[in-house]
Amino acid sequence: MPRLDAFIEKMVARPPSTLVLETGNGATLESEAGRVRLIQLPLTTDQIVSAVREIAPPDAPAPPREGSTSFRYRSPLREVEVKLEAAGGRVRVVVAALPAPAPAPAPA
Repeated sequence: MPRLDAFIEKMVARPPSTLVLETGNGATLESEAGRVRLIQLPLTTDQIVSAVREIAPPDAPAPPREGSTSFRYRSPLREVEVKLEAAGGRVRVVVAALPAPAPAPAPA
């Protein structure tokens, strides 16, 4: 199981929130109500990039050293959008749940 799936599960359980991972900080859930720390220890750029690579599509380009990239990932609970921004050797990843698909209409 990819490491980020457990964090995505917590994010989906606390809508509307986003999962944020930043170099030098822990993992947090952010919402209008505030921030909830999921990991107290600071994360390194390599740790974050490695976790993102676990869920990136096989054809996704390598995370940039500078700039940004994004992709969609279907976790066991929900499809999410993953955005990675890199600058000065640091990264910031924001994971946001995409709207749940509409239920199929009942047969007539």
